[in-house]
Amino acid sequence: MRAFFVALLGLFTAISATNAQEAGPKVVSDIAPVGALVAMVLGDEEGVSVLLPENASVHSFSLRPSQARNLQRADAVIWIGPSLSPWLERSIENLAPNAISVPLISVPNTLKLTIREDIGFIEHEHHGDHDEDHEDAAHDEGLHNEDAEEDHEGEGHEEDDDHDSMINAATADPHAWLEPNNAVVWLDEIAHVLGEIRPELREIYAANAQVAAGKIMITAAGISEKLADVREIPFLLAHDGTQYFEHAFGVAAQAAIRDVNDATPSVRRLHDLGQQLEDAPVSCVMLDSESGYKEITLPSGEMPDRFGTLRSMGQGQTFGPDLYIAMLNDVADTFVTCLKP
Repeated sequence: MRAFFVALLGLFTAISATNAQEAGPKVVSDIAPVGALVAMVLGDEEGVSVLLPENASVHSFSLRPSQARNLQRADAVIWIGPSLSPWLERSIENLAPNAISVPLISVPNTLKLTIREDIGFIEHEHHGDHDEDHEDAAHDEGLHNEDAEEDHEGEGHEEDDDHDSMINAATADPHAWLEPNNAVVWLDEIAHVLGEIRPELREIYAANAQVAAGKIMITAAGISEKLADVREIPFLLAHDGTQYFEHAFGVAAQAAIRDVNDATPSVRRLHDLGQQLEDAPVSCVMLDSESGYKEITLPSGEMPDRFGTLRSMGQGQTFGPDLYIAMLNDVADTFVTCLKP
């Protein structure tokens, strides 16, 4: 009889777990780093579906039938926005009209940077104060508590708020997940949205977001220290997709072969790039999976001394709550390896 009740209890537990999982939020994200932020708030990756496969271009992608089905079942679509994933906007309207759509680039207090139109970034500014913000936050035991939130909304961020208000989310550089402070802002928004779907878990989601924010800021402080010796060393980008990381940590991109939308460079752009590199040569070229370059010959006909391959979409990482932090560390390590003489 005892064995019977044990078996019955096990069956009931399995059914309850299944029902809870089925009732949990089903969230679709465009890219893995965003999906990882959702997983941090949920506590695991169950219920999170990422649309973009590794090494696919986020700027031009077509949904597979299985991905379309996931979108149809979604309670929420949490994505960067149409400036990064233009193909997803219409899909949400057609396949998930009842899902909560959260374009993170439009979330209040998100830092938005203007798209760099010039070939060279010779007026690149270092952001030592920003690095100090990372370090101060990491040493603050509360990290992302109520006091931090009040400061986030207060005088310390008025300059950023004024700057953001002048930049339209639709025309800003969309690679905003590479700024850790944006990730912290988004965690709060994600917790709020998930709490709307599962009100009984609202406090758990908020607590998970606070813990995740602390981990991210500690990671950012470590990266600031790691990059301290290479900040002044210029490099060439294959694709202009790291402006937010540069802003956060002060590394100095000299120019980019492809623009922010990863468009094939024109003859004029390559000509201007050659002139830019004659005036300010580089020894490191940062490739990425999106641009498709495996190596690059500089306009002078010479090969650069070193290549680095940036995996800013979390390529090569196991998907889950740890992917976002692992991605940040991987990008930082790539910079250090390529830039150190």
